[in-house]
Amino acid sequence: MKTRKTLAILIAMGLTMYGGTKRVWAQDSSAPKQDASKQDAPKPKPAAEPFQAPSPVHSYRLDFSINELEDGKKVNSRQYSLNVNTGLGFNGRVQAGTRVPTPKGDGSILYLDVTTSITVNQVTERENGLGLGFICDVQSPAAPGGGSAAPVLRTLNMNGAAILTIGKAAVVGVADDPNSKRQFQLEVTATQLK
Repeated sequence: MKTRKTLAILIAMGLTMYGGTKRVWAQDSSAPKQDASKQDAPKPKPAAEPFQAPSPVHSYRLDFSINELEDGKKVNSRQYSLNVNTGLGFNGRVQAGTRVPTPKGDGSILYLDVTTSITVNQVTERENGLGLGFICDVQSPAAPGGGSAAPVLRTLNMNGAAILTIGKAAVVGVADDPNSKRQFQLEVTATQLK
């Protein structure tokens, strides 16, 4: 009985001494050594960002006009409108077009998309107006040339940003036609909706 008691005490002491210690494994000597004071130091928590109330959402109507001028006189104008909201992060787009049939040499027909597309993004309210980014792509038939049966297409691309005064028309892009004395202007007016 005494032997069993002694044996139990020795086993308990051995487990306490051996099992209670940490095993130390050999470290790679090429690995950088860390300062012991930094190993056990608690990591700082990232600073909490201050609460920002969501910006109010307002609706606006954007009226675009693509004006064609010759010798400073307006000879053609096309209007496009779309509604946008501030503070939601969505884009707006308006597109109109036609598919123009074009005969190919083998007797088949190829359809060309002749479109006008206006995309608006990053609409934000500013102290002095409404800020926005825009992309305007226009393909339109030009005067026929070269005796070809295929239509000649004119392309126009404007990609930019503007700050608009509410209720006032602003020209946000201008391009000259390289084949004539015509000029194209992209004009936009922002109106706040209730």
